[in-house]
Amino acid sequence: MEVPDILNAPAKRGKHNHEANLGIVLRELRDSTQAGGVTLQHLVNVCGVSKRHIYRYLKELEEMGVPIERPQIIQPGKLGVGRYKLKDSQANEAMGETMLLAALNQMLERCHIYHNQMVFLKGVIVQSMAIRYGFKLPPHLMMQGEQ
Repeated sequence: MEVPDILNAPAKRGKHNHEANLGIVLRELRDSTQAGGVTLQHLVNVCGVSKRHIYRYLKELEEMGVPIERPQIIQPGKLGVGRYKLKDSQANEAMGETMLLAALNQMLERCHIYHNQMVFLKGVIVQSMAIRYGFKLPPHLMMQGEQ
């Protein structure tokens, strides 16, 4: 019996990394606010993504209600010298809730992936049993390529 491509395919990493990186950026902002903030380059290094991705994460966190203080442009054309930090103490409350939402979203995405894989495997087993015992399956239960 041929192994389906879906079982050999590597897991998608985009959304999982996205959620994980949102949590990393949020944690770095929280942990560095007392010290004056964190640089864009530090966030790039910690997350292992481009500056463009970090800008997206910061914007997304702001849209979720996390108050982020962006650096003032001190020298035009010289990027990365300012520091990002949380604006006030309410940020700790919002941060906990935001991190919880990000974790729940990540779990939900994984559940969806596992559900799809289980449905697929169930179909493989049903089809295998039908072939073994000589049953004719209705067309809607046949896997693609077998019809």
